[in-house]
Amino acid sequence: MALGSRARPGSLANPFLLVAVRVALSLQAAGVYLPPLRDLLGTEPLRPTDLAIAAVLSGLGHVVMRLQARLRPERLPKAGLPAAQGR
Repeated sequence: MALGSRARPGSLANPFLLVAVRVALSLQAAGVYLPPLRDLLGTEPLRPTDLAIAAVLSGLGHVVMRLQARLRPERLPKAGLPAAQGR
């Protein structure tokens, strides 16, 4: 979600955001799939079907955002009207 909600999607204006997301995903996977951390945290690995369901559902938010952008694009203010100030 962090990558999709950036002000300029696709830009590398903040490369540390990519690093932070990769580190967070790696630590989450380590907590579930590495036996010492799995015992410490009391987690268990997901079955492949559960993992597939989680992957599909996690991508659903991105699909909805893209569909909304296509169906209801933002309209720019007309040139003759002054923009709202201070809002």
